[in-house]
Amino acid sequence: MIRMRLGTAIGVGLVVALAAAGRVEAQPRPRAPSVTGIWQWRMRDNRAFGRMFLIQEGAVVRGAFLESSGNALSGDVEGMVEGRRLMLRRRGPGRDPEFTFMVDPSGTRMWGELTAQRLFPVAAPGGEWEVEAPPPPPPPPPVIRPIDEGSFNQLLAAITRESFAESRMSVVTQAAGYHYFIVDQVARILPLFVFEESRIKALETLRPRILDPQNGFKLSEQFSYASSRQRVQQIMAPRP
Repeated sequence: MIRMRLGTAIGVGLVVALAAAGRVEAQPRPRAPSVTGIWQWRMRDNRAFGRMFLIQEGAVVRGAFLESSGNALSGDVEGMVEGRRLMLRRRGPGRDPEFTFMVDPSGTRMWGELTAQRLFPVAAPGGEWEVEAPPPPPPPPPVIRPIDEGSFNQLLAAITRESFAESRMSVVTQAAGYHYFIVDQVARILPLFVFEESRIKALETLRPRILDPQNGFKLSEQFSYASSRQRVQQIMAPRP
């Protein structure tokens, strides 16, 4: 490491001197692939192997040894990446050795004191990373509400304008295709039909759109005959 730092210092001084003389132009430093991911590592002498997880934020790298054979390496790691060179050391008390890697241009392999192969994410043949995005969350279920009071009053008026039971039933059928109802609203629709048979038919039409069928017992008072009230109970009974 001392030899490397001395060489770096000499190189920096030489570049500064040449730049001042106007004889060199700054060249962009080649950008290395990110080392973020899960890596399978192995010591040179094959006496230990395992996995490690790395996260890179700019030049700073942090991570941890996930597992190793014989617990040869464990704990958190931190370090720096410079170009294609990655320097890692274990965090914690003591003077742990520093591991130096060279990162392959494809970003799939590293070598040095340890050799490592990226397990995730996987690189495409062209060198671009392909990380499968998680599926989008399902849309929230629609909020179902009963028809608002203003629209409901307009519906009552539209039913009343019709003179015949068949025409009034057509209005109810059309409204049931777009709106939901509560039992108290249904109780205001049924009296608009004179005959109980027509009221039963209207209730059957509205039943799939009633949000509170547990209150269906309130509708029995809309019918005079016991057979009609029994039919109301059957219509409003819980459905499998």
